[in-house]
Amino acid sequence: MPIFEYECGQCRKRFEYLARNPADEPGACPQCGGNKLTKLLSAFSVGAERVPAHAASAPGPACSSCTGGPCPYSGG
Repeated sequence: MPIFEYECGQCRKRFEYLARNPADEPGACPQCGGNKLTKLLSAFSVGAERVPAHAASAPGPACSSCTGGPCPYSGG
């Protein structure tokens, strides 16, 4: 089921709507009850490579912050 993003023309509230079929549209704004709604073009995410949290914030392999032995963050 696709999720569409709408903006109310009366109160400018942006909200998401879960469509059970492609023809479904929300009847009214959940905040003010207005029915002047505009479907927005939503951004979407294409699968990206995930980086473990410790690798993203860890110092690089030649940073000299690890003392004695191999650096656990460089894989060495």
